Amino acid sequence: MPELKGRVIAVTGAGSGIGRALALGLARRGASVVMADRDEAGLAETARLLGNYPHSHMAFDVTDSDALKRWIDGAVAEFGGLDGIINNAGLSVVAPFADCPKADFDRVMAVNFDAVVEGCRLALPHVKARAACLG
Repeated sequence: MPELKGRVIAVTGAGSGIGRALALGLARRGASVVMADRDEAGLAETARLLGNYPHSHMAFDVTDSDALKRWIDGAVAEFGGLDGIINNAGLSVVAPFADCPKADFDRVMAVNFDAVVEGCRLALPHVKARAACLG
């Protein structure tokens, strides 16, 4: 596996499960990890597990575009750039489609699609700038 020393990677949904595993794995490979999750306690536990590996974290809901922008801009300010984003936050509703309330379906789409697109849109200029500098 390639070493990621000096790289800065943002990970949403880092408070548990796959997001936590991604954050730990990226840090062990040398990346500075910028984490987000709406679960403040879970995020704090991931930060504790990271120990002295370079990282930062912010608790917020990825559907909050202003918070998402603050998080990405904060990562750039703190670590000097951004090399990538892993939009891992997601949720599902277990119900037959016909029985799924519209509000539940809209929430799934907001987290699993809209927030992913917005995260990419906000991160892309920073990732491109970093790639141009590292050329």
